[in-house]
Amino acid sequence: MAEDTKTIPWKLLGMHFNVTVPGSVESFDRYAGSEGATLDGAISEHCYRRPSSQFRREFLSRVEAETGVERETKTQGDGDSAKTVFAEKEAEYWKRVTGPDSEFSEGSFSDLAQDVASSISWLPTPGTGGRIGQEWLNEADNALKQVISGDGEVNEDNAAALVNTMKARGIVLNKAENGAFDRVSLAQAIKAFDAILRNETKSKLFTAPVAD
Repeated sequence: MAEDTKTIPWKLLGMHFNVTVPGSVESFDRYAGSEGATLDGAISEHCYRRPSSQFRREFLSRVEAETGVERETKTQGDGDSAKTVFAEKEAEYWKRVTGPDSEFSEGSFSDLAQDVASSISWLPTPGTGGRIGQEWLNEADNALKQVISGDGEVNEDNAAALVNTMKARGIVLNKAENGAFDRVSLAQAIKAFDAILRNETKSKLFTAPVAD
């Protein structure tokens, strides 16, 4: 193994194995043959996984409001627990709004897209980088059980409480299209939350009054 590489565990299709990867930011750039490749890749990955979902949700909501073309919905649940959810996927709705039978095209919404993009933070927050271990995915699964019932119903109060708890520590947690949360994004947020709490505890170790 080259001195500028390292071995890390990886998992695919349930199989565990080791892979050799660059050992530093500098070595990644050298192997990629492009200075800044590490940063460019990290930015692309972050923007794809985090703010992009928020952009799609808010942008399509604005498109629906401005065009009057409603996104197809359906009723989920029965009785008091019944609620309206989207039956049409984001891409399907967008294709219908800008399709050949529509009076609108993608160019019709260029200014709106920029307006929505400018209203969203595309900067990373604590916990948005790096791989997520199984322990944090398990924590996310446990949290999701408090947000989504066995029949798929979303507990809006618990979802809002989770968002506010994270926000109080400076962590942005965006809801997914179903009103709940993406499993990996939630795991990242919980990991960041745990790290913040640990640091807060450590900072208090030497702040207590000295005993007489």
